[in-house]
Amino acid sequence: MSFTLDEREKIQAAYEQSSIPAVPDSLKNYLDGLVDVSSQETLAQDTADSSAGGWGRYAAMAACVCVGIAGGVLLSQFGLQKTVPNRTTVVAATDIASTGITSTSVHQTWVQRVADYQSLYTEKTIAALSPTREADALRLLETVNQLKPTRTGIPDLTEFGYTFARAQQLGFNGTPLVQLVYAKPGSAPMAFCYMSGDTGTQREFQVADVHGLGTASWATGGQHFVLVGDEPASVMSEIHRAIEVVF
Repeated sequence: MSFTLDEREKIQAAYEQSSIPAVPDSLKNYLDGLVDVSSQETLAQDTADSSAGGWGRYAAMAACVCVGIAGGVLLSQFGLQKTVPNRTTVVAATDIASTGITSTSVHQTWVQRVADYQSLYTEKTIAALSPTREADALRLLETVNQLKPTRTGIPDLTEFGYTFARAQQLGFNGTPLVQLVYAKPGSAPMAFCYMSGDTGTQREFQVADVHGLGTASWATGGQHFVLVGDEPASVMSEIHRAIEVVF
C-alpha cells in the first residue's frame, strides 16, 4: 500500500499527537537489572525514549530477552544445548555402522569386543568336543558366505598344540562374524574371528595385550581378522603366518 505525501504528513501528525502510556516502573526496574550499569551510560537513546514515552529503549531490551529465551528453548528442544556442569554436549547420534569398518576407531571397537567375549572362556567352556564339529562348521561357513560373500576356511593349528573345537556365527554392526574356537590342554581356548569389510581394506598385523590375552588383528583383501589366545606375541605372529596360508 502506498500513501501520498499529504496522507503521510497527516499520519505523522496524528502519531505525534497521540498519547502513549509511560513505561511501568516495575518493567523498568526488571529490564534495568538485566543490563550492566556501565553499558547503560553508552546507550544513546534519549531522543527515542522521550518521543515514545520511554518505550523505545525498553521495547528493544524486552525483544532481546525474548529472543534469548526462545533461542534457549529451541536449542534444548533439538538436542543442541551444552550442559556445562557435567561437561557433556548433546548432539545427534552417529550410527557407528555408517562409518564403515575402514575407520580406525570402528576397527579397534570390534577387536575389543572380540577380546572381551573371549576373555570369558575357560578350558571347560569347550570341554566336550562334538565328533561332527568339522562338518557342522563347514555348513555354517557356507551359510555365512551366502549371507555375505566371505573367504572362509578352518586353519590347521595342531602344530601349535591347538585342536579345532567349534564354529559360531556372531555379528558386528549387522555384518556376519565367524568365530572359530580351538582347544589346548591346560590352556585357555583360542579364538580366530573374521568378517568381511570394504574391498581393498588393508591393516598391518599388530599384537596387543587385552585382559591378559594376546590379541592380534589385521586386515587384507577387504577382510578383517582377530586372533585371541593365551600366547606371547612371538607365538601369535607364528600362528598368524600359518593362518595366512589359508586366507
